[in-house]
Amino acid sequence: MNLITSVETTSLTLHPLQSKVYGDEPVDTKLAESIRMHGILSPLLIDSNNQILSGTRRWKAARELGLPHVPAIRFEGSALDAEQALIEANRQREKTAGQKARETAELFRIEKALAAVRRASTLIQNVPDTVPPSQGVSGETREIVAQKTGQSKSTVEKQVAIVTRAGAGDETAQCALKELDANNISVSRAYHMVMEPAKAPAQEKEPAQEKKSPVARQMERVESVLNGIDIGMLRNAVEHLIAAPYDQRLANMLVAVLRTKVDELCLCARALEERRIHW
Repeated sequence: MNLITSVETTSLTLHPLQSKVYGDEPVDTKLAESIRMHGILSPLLIDSNNQILSGTRRWKAARELGLPHVPAIRFEGSALDAEQALIEANRQREKTAGQKARETAELFRIEKALAAVRRASTLIQNVPDTVPPSQGVSGETREIVAQKTGQSKSTVEKQVAIVTRAGAGDETAQCALKELDANNISVSRAYHMVMEPAKAPAQEKEPAQEKKSPVARQMERVESVLNGIDIGMLRNAVEHLIAAPYDQRLANMLVAVLRTKVDELCLCARALEERRIHW
């Protein structure tokens, strides 16, 4: 049972995800006046690092009023669960199209990481027939995010692409995101702004592409499968397992699974190398 505790107002900080997705907001003067008269009626939700998951506006108002303490509930869960709770706490707030896009992209990242943790846990338990194929993780995640945000899978895919490119430094994507923040354009229009320039150079250089050979198509298929192996996600999943209570048997099983996958990749590489010599 989560107990309400009194926490020093100055000991709390904003969660990085709050600012990243929703930006910085001024103090709500009406809320501050309500708190001055009636106090904080609903406690804040904070993580183990005293970062606010829910109640940012209440905290800012309390700080503005000089209140020394605020009521809070300590969230119990992983860092990914905490981020998920933060987004859920902001579900009903009014948002710009840009904030919705960032929220969707972050939720996609979180759900994808949680799916990787679930897959790793299943592998450790040595139940291979219940593990979904890795190439389906993104599709499954997209569907989950679409349901949670009340949007189509196509819209989710476009939002993730825009935010990802903007985060990577794509100036066109950054401009498109600013337009979404101002609610000047739709997600579809922003997506076309971002993707069309990327296609133009290829169209100019290769106006008429030759039909690809079966070997070329197979090579693309192999490359696609290899690109689908997200090392960062695997590392994240392993780190979560390491943080869990230690279990020698499960640890040995995980090492065995990872070594088996590495050995399989090495065998594929050697087979391809031998074939390359004879091409």
